[in-house]
Amino acid sequence: MAKIKVRRLKMVNFKGIRELDIEFNDTFTTVKGRNGSGKTTIFDAFTWVLFGKDSIGRKQFEIRTLDQNGDVITRLPHEVSATLQVDGTLVILTRRFTEKWQKRRGTATEVYVGNEVERLFNDVPCSEKEFDAKVAEICAPEVFKMITSPMYFTSLKADQQRAMLIRMIGGFSDNDVIKASGNEPKFIDLLQRLMGKTIEEYRREVGAKKKRVKVELDALPERIDERKRDSATYADVDFDEVQAEFENKNGQLRDIETQFTDLTEHERAADLELNRLRQQLSRNKSEQFEVRTKVQNEASKAYSEVQWKKEQLLHSINHAARKVDKCRAEVVDAEHDYEIACAERERCIAEWRQIQAEQLTFGENDFNCPTCGRPFDLADIEQKRQEMTQAFNARKAARLEANKQRGLKCSKTVLASLLDAVTTATKNAADAKEECEKLNEQYSTFETPHQPTAEQITETLQKNPDYQQLIEQEKALRAQIDARANNTANPDLEELRLARKTLADNVMELSGILAKREITERNANRIQELEEQVRTLGAQLAELEQIEFTMDAFCKARIEAVESRINALFTNVRFKMYDRQINGGEVETCEATVDGVPYSSLNNAGRINAGLDIINAICKHEGISAPIFVDNAEAVNKLLPTESQIIALAVTEDEQLTIV
Repeated sequence: MAKIKVRRLKMVNFKGIRELDIEFNDTFTTVKGRNGSGKTTIFDAFTWVLFGKDSIGRKQFEIRTLDQNGDVITRLPHEVSATLQVDGTLVILTRRFTEKWQKRRGTATEVYVGNEVERLFNDVPCSEKEFDAKVAEICAPEVFKMITSPMYFTSLKADQQRAMLIRMIGGFSDNDVIKASGNEPKFIDLLQRLMGKTIEEYRREVGAKKKRVKVELDALPERIDERKRDSATYADVDFDEVQAEFENKNGQLRDIETQFTDLTEHERAADLELNRLRQQLSRNKSEQFEVRTKVQNEASKAYSEVQWKKEQLLHSINHAARKVDKCRAEVVDAEHDYEIACAERERCIAEWRQIQAEQLTFGENDFNCPTCGRPFDLADIEQKRQEMTQAFNARKAARLEANKQRGLKCSKTVLASLLDAVTTATKNAADAKEECEKLNEQYSTFETPHQPTAEQITETLQKNPDYQQLIEQEKALRAQIDARANNTANPDLEELRLARKTLADNVMELSGILAKREITERNANRIQELEEQVRTLGAQLAELEQIEFTMDAFCKARIEAVESRINALFTNVRFKMYDRQINGGEVETCEATVDGVPYSSLNNAGRINAGLDIINAICKHEGISAPIFVDNAEAVNKLLPTESQIIALAVTEDEQLTIV
């Protein structure tokens, strides 16, 4: 068995411990002290140097030293170094945690920018991946955690504990259960039925089938009884006698239908002829309307044409009037533009003359210093005079140029063009007025003919031979329709209708009774089918219940085999691997017990020794041992013997940590 032991552990500024160097005994070392003195910190330091986590698996925890106010003391180095003996070979693992401080450009003060973790294996720096790989070569991290803390394995989830235990017994399959049962035939048949399903999946499948069979089986007696009750009503009926009466009544009904058809044929033909005459009358009225409309349109044609021409001429008059208004407005605008241009030209001429007349004059203070008032020297006076003259001439030239540009916009050529526009607009307005007057004169000469009266239209129609012919046809058609409508010689069919209804009711009643013959025969056949179905479903239910019984027996055998093989690995601890449900099913679980007491109900000493028993079994299976940190070791009178190195963390009255 590979053996791992911790020989030495050095801590610097780790979780409040400023500096501590511990050398451990080869087999048993006790670390004593009051609560809060740092015993668990030693275990945290050991797991941190190996895995970067504390003893309960947290990666994010505070390792830096705090002051009395709980604030971090900055700029301190944090380091843990562990010397391990792995099968006689010494290995030194070191992990350093340092703060990074930098000066920002342009400042003299350093600021905190983050942390840095350094890892060394035998004093050789490594990346995180390289360091983790080297630690894993010593022992798999998950196994290492299981064999260094008595409380770790039982803190795992049930499925994780179960997976490790099954792994320790080399796995356990359904075939192993069969072998353990001496190749029980019913178990072999059960596994063949599974078809890739688990026992629990197959149990749910069988349960669902059993439920459906029971539902069908429970419903069958009521359905059989219902069929029997339905057939009992007509048990004494002579269906052959009913059949003979049905055929007799049905023959009488066919005879009456023939008579009824013959008697109504005459009435139907008369109705068809009356409908034909009414359709002819409707077409005659439509033709009369077309002739009358044509006559009215021809009589009103001259009136309509004159009215249309008057409307067109009135539209032209309105258009000409709008044109007159537009031309008059153009005349006003042109005259206004001409007047404005003339006034602007007069202003430009007056301004040009005024600018030309301006002369430069010098004031008495123009040649004195503006600051002290002292007169300039003669040379400075002459220079100042020239500067003022040049500035005056430049301003004058600029003003004359601006005046010239404004004058160009109202020159004689421009004025002549504007005057031409006034003349043209005036002529256009006169032409438009003349056109409008001509149209009004033309409109006044129109004479509108009179629209034809109703009497004139009627007189014209009386002279129209086609219209008069249609009038005569209408009179003839109305006479024929009145004669047909007043004909009361239709046959009286009421007696035949009454006889037909009576026979039809009798035939329907007899037909309903005969329909029950078929229903009665179908019911008898269906009752036989349902009774056969009861026998078949009963056999299926018995088979499914037998399968459930076999599954219960198989699960019980599996539980006994699995728990027996697993519990053989331990001295005191026994594991409960299955929970029986209320419905009789088995649910996988994993719960450690000692003398039948669940692990969760054990006292602290019982839990520690149970954990040591589990560690011993895991070490034996994995072929490796490692230091075991036993927290609250003072609660145990006698620790379970183990081949692993023990580091007991015990609470005492010692003010300072004491290593024994």
